[in-house]
Amino acid sequence: MKKNTNEVTANRALEMMPSGIFLPKDAVHTSNRILVDATELADVEIPELVDKFVQMQLHYPYVKPVFLISALQPGELSRAGFIYETALTKYWWEELGIEATYREYVERRVHEMISVYRTSRFTAMQPGQEIPRWLYER
Repeated sequence: MKKNTNEVTANRALEMMPSGIFLPKDAVHTSNRILVDATELADVEIPELVDKFVQMQLHYPYVKPVFLISALQPGELSRAGFIYETALTKYWWEELGIEATYREYVERRVHEMISVYRTSRFTAMQPGQEIPRWLYER
């Protein structure tokens, strides 16, 4: 059965897109896994974050980011195939009235994620911030 031109073009585009779920199958062993604390970003800032990391992965396909977010609409991360975990928002953390500070809570989550995903580097992204070069360069 012969594939149509659109299907062949789409498959080739996926092969050339080394991001998210389209990383090579051995990416766990060959990748540079990085943890990105994006808990300071609001829902409307997540698409810009995703765009920056997709662009970065086009040039550095061995980099596999893992995100910690507090945004309530992580759809862009899901669509790009990125791994992420969610944290409570600062507002809801304070509503719970727990003695630990929100920063302590986020730091604990980061520590747990470093252990689980075995990340080699970590950064906390602020709204509008560019990805630091040291994060993805070998």
